Amino acid sequence: MTQSDHNISPAVPLAVTIPIPAHWQKTARGKGFSLTRRGADRYQIMLECHHCGREHRSKRNVLMDHTPLCPHCIEQRWREDARSVGLELLHRDPDDHRHGFYRAACGHSVRRQFGRIRQIARGKHALRCEICHCVWEKPRPRSPAGN
Repeated sequence: MTQSDHNISPAVPLAVTIPIPAHWQKTARGKGFSLTRRGADRYQIMLECHHCGREHRSKRNVLMDHTPLCPHCIEQRWREDARSVGLELLHRDPDDHRHGFYRAACGHSVRRQFGRIRQIARGKHALRCEICHCVWEKPRPRSPAGN
């Protein structure tokens, strides 16, 4: 005869049951995050960003040895940079983490590096659409005198 499994509790990952050390919490607060809980294993933690309020998964050693970056804040900055030059961030390039696909003012989809879009936003570059050859750059502010 086989035993019924209704008396066996489901497996709970050990990492979930281990308390989070106080110095981890203090380190997270000092770097702009709240450590909300452990992740799927003992090396993963969940951090809540004090700036945007959203949670993301990180490695424990990134928190302890480096400064974690909030992926939600980074993506928001990419969207703001794109918007400031008349582009719309459509999505990241799945083949290259440094590139994204944008919709240009002409309506075409273009692939650009995130850093290049930031340079356009700062007025250092102007780019053009490869399809229709229209040029876009960050709009220059008008002078108060109207010149």
